Amino acid sequence: MLTGDVHSKNINVTRDQLNRYEGGELFKDVFNNLTPSERDFIMAGVTSDEWDTALKNSPPNLTDIQKLEWPDAE
Repeated sequence: MLTGDVHSKNINVTRDQLNRYEGGELFKDVFNNLTPSERDFIMAGVTSDEWDTALKNSPPNLTDIQKLEWPDAE
């Protein structure tokens, strides 16, 4: 949760998918039918709108900033 708001969403998964995931299969393999937004919601509880807001307000990517110079370790 990024905002503290509680959201719910109906997502089309089968009992077989749930059993496979609970049995140890990788999330990305079991739920490959879901959209990235649906997968993010299941894994992080974050909606697309919350991600959009968070990313819009985030600092620039480090690749966009000059290389940082760190003091030599002594």
